[in-house]
Amino acid sequence: MLKVEVMAVLVRLNLERWSEEMAKTAPTIVGRRCWVSFADGDGDGGCFAAICRYLVDGERERDEQKELGGVLGGSETRRTATHIPDPYGIEIGNPVEIPHGYEEKWMLNVHAIDTRGVRDRLGCTECRCDLYNVTVDEYGRALPPDYDGGFRCCYDETKCRVKEGFYGVKRSLYLRYTVKYIDWDASIVPVKIYILDVTDIWTRSDESKGVRSQHYCLVEYKVESCDIGVANDGCTHTKSLSVSLPTSGDVIYGVAHQHTAGMGSTLYGQDGRVICSSNPIYGKGNEAGNEAGYIVGMSTCYPVPGSVKISDGEILTLVSNYSSARRHTGVMGLFYLLVADSSAKPDIALHAPAHVRLLFPDLMFGMFNST
Repeated sequence: MLKVEVMAVLVRLNLERWSEEMAKTAPTIVGRRCWVSFADGDGDGGCFAAICRYLVDGERERDEQKELGGVLGGSETRRTATHIPDPYGIEIGNPVEIPHGYEEKWMLNVHAIDTRGVRDRLGCTECRCDLYNVTVDEYGRALPPDYDGGFRCCYDETKCRVKEGFYGVKRSLYLRYTVKYIDWDASIVPVKIYILDVTDIWTRSDESKGVRSQHYCLVEYKVESCDIGVANDGCTHTKSLSVSLPTSGDVIYGVAHQHTAGMGSTLYGQDGRVICSSNPIYGKGNEAGNEAGYIVGMSTCYPVPGSVKISDGEILTLVSNYSSARRHTGVMGLFYLLVADSSAKPDIALHAPAHVRLLFPDLMFGMFNST
């Protein structure tokens, strides 16, 4: 068993388009998409990528997906603190947590969109269906009439509309990330990863009626523009979710994930106290990691262990705010929490992680032409 931290770096990446070549070469993977991010290159694009843990068996079965969870998400990861403080850790390789007949695997999932020469950069990164000339999803199913944009319109090989006469050359890209880990021992306190989604349609359990708790996360949503005549600085779209976690514990870490136009998210306890507020940091330049107009970081919460607790059955409220000065599609309102068992007695001993640097050469992405 290992305690693992994943620190990711992407050098000079200028693309933002779905690419699942690694998934295609690993047909035994079972699970949903999840995201962790690597920032972009010349201020002209960005990239989402996922490092996820999955349970796998001998074949892919849609009705038997078993995802163990991912680590963070969004193109802002490079400037967002992601370390897990001692003595806490994310545990992997524990046979007790792996059902019989399954193995634990890692998968990298890259979502890249090429924005060079496009007519509407924000529209492309928000996956507006009209800019991609898409009327069906990646499985050939017709899109709902009210679905104007989101990941269902910017899947593999789709092309965002570019300016007339523009042609981009192919590029070779290199992806590198570092995994920090130590061997697990009794002094490490495991944390549970909770990813809250403001679009979640939650059915609360009711044992008296035989109703089990269920979650249906839409992942993305749409922000309509505010009424004409309203001052731009007063245009704020607010979406909220009330939900409870399956277990109680101490909050060790918290951070939100939003897209461009995000104004921050806050998680409240049942009594109205602030558990964690996370706000976006926008780039102001052209250099990698400081691209103007893009979210390049999110503020995080590292409470003193034991100072912020979530009680058993407590109803939490997640609030996600976006500017609605203009319309936005495919936005997200996720919130990541690491929660530890309050009864655990941590050992204060510090752990020095080992480092493994991985390099993926020659990730090839073709440039897009007008359709």
